[in-house]
Order: sequence, then structure tokens, then C-alpha cells
Amino acid sequence: MLKEVCEKYPTQLNLTPTEATYLAWIDCKGMNLSDKKLRDFFVKEAKLGLNPGLGFGSNGTGFMRLNFAVSTEKMKEVVVRLDSALEKRKNV
Repeated sequence: MLKEVCEKYPTQLNLTPTEATYLAWIDCKGMNLSDKKLRDFFVKEAKLGLNPGLGFGSNGTGFMRLNFAVSTEKMKEVVVRLDSALEKRKNV
């Protein structure tokens, strides 16, 4: 589900392939936002509490980390919120 929403916005998001983990690294550099504004987008617009990549070192700039060890229902909610927030941004 997350891959599909990232593929819908290929110039803004790129999902790093996951291997044997429940943590997704989302490359958001295409959104052209500072780390603070990127965090604000996820918290205030998408209503999602992801981990900013910068918290894991300077190489994490422009990334957000999502723990997807959640129920299918919860993951659907995450994807809908992210899709909706990105769609609103596109129309601004």
C-alpha cells in the first residue's frame, strides 16, 4: 500500500526497498522542503507521526521513517492520510 502511494507521487517520494524489516525509509527530497518543514508536513498536514531521518544522522536529511508493524486497517489509514495530504499540496 505504501509503495503504491509513493509511486503515485514519483517526483516527491521514493520508497527505499525494505528487506526483512518493518521500517520503511521514504526519500522525500523531491518535496523540496527543509527537514523542519518536512516534519511539519507529516505532522500537521498528513497527521502522521513518522521519525525524521535527520534524527538518525546527517545522511537522513530529506528522509522520513515509517514503522509499518501495524494492522492492515491502520496501514490503510496511514496511506489515505498521506495520499490526501499530498493531493492537497499538488493543488496549491
